[in-house]
Amino acid sequence: MMIVVLAYPLPLSAVVSATAWACAVALLVRIAIVDMRTRNIPNKLTLSLAVLWAATAMLLCLVGGGASWEPSGPLPFSAMASGSMRAGVAQSFVAAASVAAVLLASGGSMTAATGSPAIGGGDVKLLAVLGLYLGFYGVFACLAGACILALAAQVVRCAVARIKRAPPPARDFPFAPYIGMAFAAVVLTGLW
Repeated sequence: MMIVVLAYPLPLSAVVSATAWACAVALLVRIAIVDMRTRNIPNKLTLSLAVLWAATAMLLCLVGGGASWEPSGPLPFSAMASGSMRAGVAQSFVAAASVAAVLLASGGSMTAATGSPAIGGGDVKLLAVLGLYLGFYGVFACLAGACILALAAQVVRCAVARIKRAPPPARDFPFAPYIGMAFAAVVLTGLW
């Protein structure tokens, strides 16, 4: 059997961006697995995502020049690859700070009202780091998607428990798997 490979010359920035997205998804899968097992997101995994973003930003600044591979939409990496490093970094940090502030404020008020934590600190840090990757609109689309997925899963769990006449499922559940699925949906479909 003969395999024919057609080579299409890609700009170096496209290779850097595609590699960064693939590594980010792999790290998110690892984070989701750890969160499902331990209900904890280790800081070293979240920090690894942040370091990957910083390394990619620096590499794109060095190679610059061409348009980066984008799964969809104007992501901060595309601004960096096209030479507008300041704009891409600023957009990323505004997104990270905004989503962290919203989650801390809403999570804190829910904790005060109900007496139990509404969102874990690891989830807040994870979404803040994903804000670096996705930008302002992308990270909030990711948060909304994760909430919708988690709500749907919890409704199904409650319905199954009711049908089986079992006690209702625990109120706390790992949120990172839903964040990871929403991240992939935002990146692949451009939901913002």
